[in-house]
Amino acid sequence: MDTEKLFFPIENQIRALEKEERFADIDRAASIGDGIDRINESERNSLTKEYEEYCGEVMKFVPASGAASRMFKHVHDLSERENALVSEFLERIHDFPFISELREKCNDLYHLDLRELIANQRYQDLSDLILKPSGLNYANSPKGLVPFHKVETSLNPFQVHVNEAVKYACKNGKIQIHFTVSPSHRMQVEEMLAAYIATLNRGDITVGYSVQRPETDTVALDMAREMVRDELGNTFFRPGGHGALIYNLNEIDSDVIFIKNIDNVVKESAQEMQSRWKQILGGYLVKLSKKIFHFQRQVDEGIYSDEAMSFLSDTFGYANLSESNLKELLFRPIRVCGMVINQGQPGGGPFYVKDKNTGTSLQIVEAAELDKTNSNHIKALKIATHFNPVDIVCGVKNYKSEKYDLSEFIDKNSFFTSIKNYKGKEIKTLELPGLWNGAMANWNSVFVEVPTETFNPVKTVNDLLKESHQN
Repeated sequence: MDTEKLFFPIENQIRALEKEERFADIDRAASIGDGIDRINESERNSLTKEYEEYCGEVMKFVPASGAASRMFKHVHDLSERENALVSEFLERIHDFPFISELREKCNDLYHLDLRELIANQRYQDLSDLILKPSGLNYANSPKGLVPFHKVETSLNPFQVHVNEAVKYACKNGKIQIHFTVSPSHRMQVEEMLAAYIATLNRGDITVGYSVQRPETDTVALDMAREMVRDELGNTFFRPGGHGALIYNLNEIDSDVIFIKNIDNVVKESAQEMQSRWKQILGGYLVKLSKKIFHFQRQVDEGIYSDEAMSFLSDTFGYANLSESNLKELLFRPIRVCGMVINQGQPGGGPFYVKDKNTGTSLQIVEAAELDKTNSNHIKALKIATHFNPVDIVCGVKNYKSEKYDLSEFIDKNSFFTSIKNYKGKEIKTLELPGLWNGAMANWNSVFVEVPTETFNPVKTVNDLLKESHQN
């Protein structure tokens, strides 16, 4: 690694690792009517029409480098029948979308029917069949290559994302999708998806790929606050977390970019609602952009209006505005973020955060950024009503169609630290500001309530047994 090419110099990373944990400065939780917009049916129809009439460049951006290993954590020991996940897995194993592949592998490797293998309680063989390279190798696969749905054949999330994009992301005769993938799986994913798209008999689908840039890697410290090194004595680097993908996103030249995680997909029969809400959020962004472009033109002509300041305050939650920061705030990337009702999912949520420049701003804050000893944070967390499902639509150009440099809108003082194990020893690691957290901290943000049915993540393999994934 050429350390001079690092986006975040090593000395800055070490300072961050040596600091006390940095928490978000929470003002209050966003809620319906106070930071989260609830759209009625008439508005939904109007916004859908707005998006349908839009003729700009559209891209779907899917972070997809995550490994499947966590999904299968409980599959490593299937003899633990008292474990509810294990019990459900074995009882409903024939309902999984990869059951055909599993039966075939079982016959190839053990010359047995799968039912017979389970009846004989050969749980370790079953586990090996699913996880190891001699079997389906899911312990070493990206999550996006694991079959999630079963139609005539099984479909993995990469394929489902393509099918979804066909339904809402076709503009100017083009359907454009971009996946971020791990370097070790890129060729496999590209070949698989090229073959799948060929079966669709469409010439309008373009798929791009990128990997997390090594310049975003981070260092680690041991418990003695010494730099961690590998067996050759070289500085140990690790990926800087999904916040590093802001640099991949920065390479996308489309006017409108939809962001959605690789594991949040639904079966074919449930995709109509998904697509409708994508169009609604897209229409919301298009309508909002028109207003912002109007005020951007005014400011460039020397007109600084109270109307513009009221618009920024009412729309983006800014508390302190003046002519001195009006232009800077207008010329920012925009994001419209869908929010679902909080049903106890782990992860981030919508909050007002104190901001030295604007008084307050709307931000997506992760649980790790909340201080559990701070009474205001505890109160805000308790009354929080909504959750971030990562259903985001971005506008990354100004009224002149000039693209923003997204690296200029990162909160570079924001970071995550955690304790990991490296070669049997604890180390303190650093992650860059999360993609929809600190990496977009200085964007203009709007939160919109979306139905919980649009959020169907697969965190464990058993989630594939839910109705939203079963055909």
